[in-house]
Amino acid sequence: LGLAAVAEIAQCFWPEFSAGGHQKLGLTLEGIDPHRKVEELANRGIRVGDLLEFYAKLGKDVMPHFDPLASTTHDVVRQAVIPL
Repeated sequence: LGLAAVAEIAQCFWPEFSAGGHQKLGLTLEGIDPHRKVEELANRGIRVGDLLEFYAKLGKDVMPHFDPLASTTHDVVRQAVIPL
């Protein structure tokens, strides 16, 4: 399922969210065309070689305490991806 399809489904089931965001979560769409933003996010990417290079650095040069059996995606994003 593509990101654009997910946005369409969300709009059908949660029209208040797609109309203006979710105030309790701090997500607002005021001044933003949600379809354009979804399109932008869906077209982001990373080359496979770059991903493999990043993975090879985990546990060594980046996030030395990385454990593939215990580290979560959240851990890697917060402690390795964002700092880079």
